[in-house]
Amino acid sequence: MDFPLITDPYFYAVSIPAVILLGISKSGFGAGFGSLAVPMIALAVTVPQAAAILMPLLLLMDLLGIAAFHMDFDFQFLKFLVPFGLMGTVLGALLFQALDARTVAAIVGGFTLLPLTGVRPLWDGWALRYEIYSCLRLYILRKSPI
Repeated sequence: MDFPLITDPYFYAVSIPAVILLGISKSGFGAGFGSLAVPMIALAVTVPQAAAILMPLLLLMDLLGIAAFHMDFDFQFLKFLVPFGLMGTVLGALLFQALDARTVAAIVGGFTLLPLTGVRPLWDGWALRYEIYSCLRLYILRKSPI
């Protein structure tokens, strides 16, 4: 089986800094700058290809994070997070199949630039609800006799 390799030096010139930025951001030092990795790589390839190139790397980073913190996780948080994560994964897979590369690029660009506008996104309500839930949960746990 023949696997096509990307031989364009411009691809590597933009993807190596993007991957380094993604790694720094994923480790907690770069705040949200990891979201710029896909648009940076998309300068050399299409957005779906850039996302597909980064997915195995993100999966590996998440697996290493799970291995490092396997004893320190919260089942309540997982019950909250997993259904929305699965919905997003299914929705993203369906949209990647249904939409052309230019539309996907516009969507990714919009979500990348949204924090720069200062407009609060629609899903901020979910984050606020989860913060309230977390605070209440901590309060209840501290009041429990265990």
